[in-house]
Amino acid sequence: MEPNVTQEMIDTTDSLEAVSVMKGMKNFLFWVLLAALAVLQIIFWMNRGGLIDKTPQAVQSAEPAVSAAPQTSPIVMLAAPSVIAEQVEQVVQKVGLPEEAPAAEPMPTPTPAPEPPAPVDLSPDAPKPTVIETLKDKEMEFLKISSVIARRLIRAANFVAFMAAVLYCLTLLMNLKISLTGKLGGINHIARAFFYSLFLLVILTPWQTLLPGVVIGAIYLPAELLGDAWSKAATSGFWKTLLYLRFTGLWLVVVWLLIRAQMRSIKWARAMLRRLGMAR
Repeated sequence: MEPNVTQEMIDTTDSLEAVSVMKGMKNFLFWVLLAALAVLQIIFWMNRGGLIDKTPQAVQSAEPAVSAAPQTSPIVMLAAPSVIAEQVEQVVQKVGLPEEAPAAEPMPTPTPAPEPPAPVDLSPDAPKPTVIETLKDKEMEFLKISSVIARRLIRAANFVAFMAAVLYCLTLLMNLKISLTGKLGGINHIARAFFYSLFLLVILTPWQTLLPGVVIGAIYLPAELLGDAWSKAATSGFWKTLLYLRFTGLWLVVVWLLIRAQMRSIKWARAMLRRLGMAR
């Protein structure tokens, strides 16, 4: 009898040690996935608020600038003034023309009067930017990012979110197996948590790349958000509704499933501790 009880205690202890490791990994993946989803949603609202600069930037060539060689003006050899005067007198005598009178000095051009300064509108009705508006404009300029950085953030967040969702689902599956084999209890809660995470993974998967034109996932690609695919949303209320359902509605469903799975896993841990007599 005693060997069987000892073996059961050993199995229960091993199961609890495995569960403690799985719980720590599960909580870590939960916060990682939540942070990645938050980044995706923040980028969407930044795009809607005009904080992503989409203007094309000039690409600077990598070739070094070649400096133009200095152009030297040709040196003209001039004759002496006395020689020039003698030649002019000889020409005048041959032609028989009177010598040219000295050129009259040009009349000074009148300088235009300076224009009067523009009148300053000092009326009380003139709109003046307040200090709060000025600080807000500077803050918005400070928060603006380029489209290149936005694309990189979207790709990084997509990778982190998808990998964290897969690992989170597998972690809950391992917790379910440990609870069944170790007879730890709380099977109802951990089974529900696993199915919540499974639905989360299905909705999160970018099906638009695997099955284009059939179904879409909560993860969006950079071209979907920053491209011209949703240009109709600016003029049509129907397309604007579809836009928010695409980028915010699916996101809310994923977040709700994630929170439900985490809450069920917490209830599973409490039920397991109550069954083992470690908590009330």
